[in-house]
Amino acid sequence: MNIEETVRKQIVRELKINKVLQNDYVVICYHACYNNGIISILLEYMDGGSLADVLKCCKTIPEHLLAVVCRQVLKGLLYLHQERHVIHRDLKPQIFLLITKKRLKLQILVLVLF
Repeated sequence: MNIEETVRKQIVRELKINKVLQNDYVVICYHACYNNGIISILLEYMDGGSLADVLKCCKTIPEHLLAVVCRQVLKGLLYLHQERHVIHRDLKPQIFLLITKKRLKLQILVLVLF
């Protein structure tokens, strides 16, 4: 399936932004390529699933852990907003990915520059 030209250009722009983002609270984008209508993206390995996966399993998060989650989310968003002048347009539990080191990172694939 081929991607429309305007959508492809938007994705390419966002992937270029992703490649320069370097922060402990943002998933690293190592490489991306477009070939025959298919976009392949190589991201940092996040072995803990998403925050949505945790919520399906646990239904609630204890307050002390929720404080840690909120702090990490806000650090990632502050980095994007203050240092990179980028606004994330699609915040939801599915895009917050976890690694076994008990760190949560923001997956950045829907962005807008300001």
